[in-house]
Amino acid sequence: TSEATEDISQVDFSKLGGHLRRAMEPPQQERTHKEFQDSIGAKTAELDKTAPNMRALEQYETLKEREKKFAEELEASKQETKVATDKFNAVRSERIRLFQAAFEHVASHIDPIYKELTRKPTQPQGGHAYLSLENADDPF
Repeated sequence: TSEATEDISQVDFSKLGGHLRRAMEPPQQERTHKEFQDSIGAKTAELDKTAPNMRALEQYETLKEREKKFAEELEASKQETKVATDKFNAVRSERIRLFQAAFEHVASHIDPIYKELTRKPTQPQGGHAYLSLENADDPF
């Protein structure tokens, strides 16, 4: 502070306004210096609050990588779902095909067998039987 006092005493304060000139007189120097330091501290704190987040780009890149990873996982899951759905539909189609073949075979043979089983002397033709599906699209 004595060094600062020497530097201040060599400065020409004649161009300063009255209140600042009085503030630079030796009895007021310490107080004025403290006020300026406080003011500088307040302004610095205010600047720090408005400073951009320097880690924002790093955080953005991290989030971008996570999003890319999740998008890749989603795409892989979609592919797995498609493969599983295709396999399921193939098995279901084969199941329906086999069921239809068996059903048609039984349906074509049931009437003659039923007539033979139900034939009586009073009813020489026997009974009549047939099979039909309630829902041909989903026979199960």
